[in-house]
Amino acid sequence: MMRIKGRSRRHRVAGQRRARPGELTRESLRQRYDTYLIDHYLSVGVTVVSVTLAVAGIDAAALLTSSALGRYQLLFWVLWGASLLGAAVAYAGPMTGAIILPPRIPGAVDLVVPLLLGVSEFVMFSVLGSQAIWHVSASTILAGWWFAFAAFDLIAAGGTARAIQIISGGRYEARLDQAVRDYLAVMGRDVFAASFTGCIALTVGVLHVAGDTLSLIWNYAVAGVAVVLLISGFISQRYSARNLHGVIADSSPRSRSGRSGRPVRASRR
Repeated sequence: MMRIKGRSRRHRVAGQRRARPGELTRESLRQRYDTYLIDHYLSVGVTVVSVTLAVAGIDAAALLTSSALGRYQLLFWVLWGASLLGAAVAYAGPMTGAIILPPRIPGAVDLVVPLLLGVSEFVMFSVLGSQAIWHVSASTILAGWWFAFAAFDLIAAGGTARAIQIISGGRYEARLDQAVRDYLAVMGRDVFAASFTGCIALTVGVLHVAGDTLSLIWNYAVAGVAVVLLISGFISQRYSARNLHGVIADSSPRSRSGRSGRPVRASRR
């Protein structure tokens, strides 16, 4: 009997052995899992914005040295600024909202959407600088930019909708529920604004291709609307970041009764 007890004790010790140095364990996988989706979005966002800024600098140099744009010179600079502002808003999204993403392994959509968004940003800047390289007409450049901007807005709307889906399915502590609901409401408005801007840009691009080249005044007007909506999106991200920071910094003992156990849903306002 003593021999059997000693043998069973040795088996339990063997089953609870410590991990060897460099060995992957369930505990280490769990630690990675908690921030895996966050790290994915942050790393992809940093990569995309780095490439975009490099192309933006090259495009700015092309606009500065080009002498064939004539009366379109100022308009192209406005579109360049809108492209840069769009890239900033797209970068601010994951930088602000990634902190509340629930633990999750990224799916194919989580890889494809940021890459497509980066491609559209690249095309927006590349089209503006194409005149200095291929001597394309201004109307062709405007049509190409509006199509690229429409793609950027619609992809951004799809990416934001994907983030809403992920966050809505997560579980959060009771005192975080309201902050998460507020952030989801802001993201819902961002989806509408991006979709609306994308449809307008798509219409302008179609009009250019159809031969009804819009006057400079109309191009300035639509570009101004796009800039205003992008600025409002940037401001909403700043508001959301301040709100989330306030919740995180709140150390009051209220609402410490554990987790709500319910998925957070977007509030309808």
